[in-house]
Amino acid sequence: MGSAFGTRLRSLREAKGLTLPQVADAAGCTRAYIWEPEKKPGQKPSAERIQAIAKVLGVTMEDLMG
Repeated sequence: MGSAFGTRLRSLREAKGLTLPQVADAAGCTRAYIWEPEKKPGQKPSAERIQAIAKVLGVTMEDLMG
């Protein structure tokens, strides 16, 4: 299981009905960039990517970061 950040990311992504590739494409990154935080502890994207992912998910950075 990933980090708390990764767990929130996956939960929010699934709640929106979005796949890894959909989020990655919309955020301008690779599928692996989204997959790693969801599955590997300690993995966090840069602040710019977190902002882009949050926008795709329709939440704030604070919501995504916890």
